Amino acid sequence: SSFTAFLNVVCVVTGTAALGLPYALSQGGWISLFILALSWILSVYTGIILVKCMYYDPTRRLSSYQEVSTAAFGPLGGWLAFFFTAITLVGVPVLYILLSEIAVLSCFGMLSTVIVILIVLGVSVRQMSDQVNVHHDTVIWNMFPIALSSIVFGFGGNPVYAHVEASMRRPKDWNMVCFTGLTFCVILCFLTAIPGYYVYGTQVQSPVYDSLPSGAAKSASIIIITIHLLLATPILFTSFALDVEKILKINHHSFEWLLRLLFRGTLIILITAIAVYVPFFW
Repeated sequence: SSFTAFLNVVCVVTGTAALGLPYALSQGGWISLFILALSWILSVYTGIILVKCMYYDPTRRLSSYQEVSTAAFGPLGGWLAFFFTAITLVGVPVLYILLSEIAVLSCFGMLSTVIVILIVLGVSVRQMSDQVNVHHDTVIWNMFPIALSSIVFGFGGNPVYAHVEASMRRPKDWNMVCFTGLTFCVILCFLTAIPGYYVYGTQVQSPVYDSLPSGAAKSASIIIITIHLLLATPILFTSFALDVEKILKINHHSFEWLLRLLFRGTLIILITAIAVYVPFFW
């Protein structure tokens, strides 16, 4: 449904990235808020344009970034797009939920993020009068590129939008879903970034709940986000798996279910190995 797609977009974009935005402001200064707003505008525009590109051929719908790039730039462009999209989906732990069958987890993912953001907002506002010698910067040019990358990362949901739109019963609602979902996300981002940086200044940590005083609020934030991550892990790389399965023609094989089981099981093992053995991956 359109509401499930809305939840998916929120899960894709907000996730845990919003909790690092106060720290991004401490690196780039208040001007980073302009980049946050600009990222929202560009993300809405590119999300809508991407799906329009999927329907450029009236005889069939394109299904991935690779197919769009192949149609525009030929096979080389298609493989380059697949390469960089694969890096994004496999190398960056963006939390996203894609299919309507897992709408419960999608809903929990959005609710968990909203709850943690509200906890951080409430505690930071309560601590506002207790903070002394808090330093803020308008702009920090030498750290600005790092802040820019952190903010843009938070709006990096485009690689999965094609699959979210494909799962909708009413694809023509995508423009509204994309706009409302990303608008809701940027509101959550501002609610986290502004109070977090204003209250804790350059001493803010990432994620921002690490700046909260020890107690029930901080413990609840950590537990909720941890549960969210654990529940999302089995479906973390669904978009990448769908693209690769289409390339390998697994979805048209007589043993489709077995091949998918083996492929996705191997993918989970690979993810775990990277998390365990690659130092400082995050």
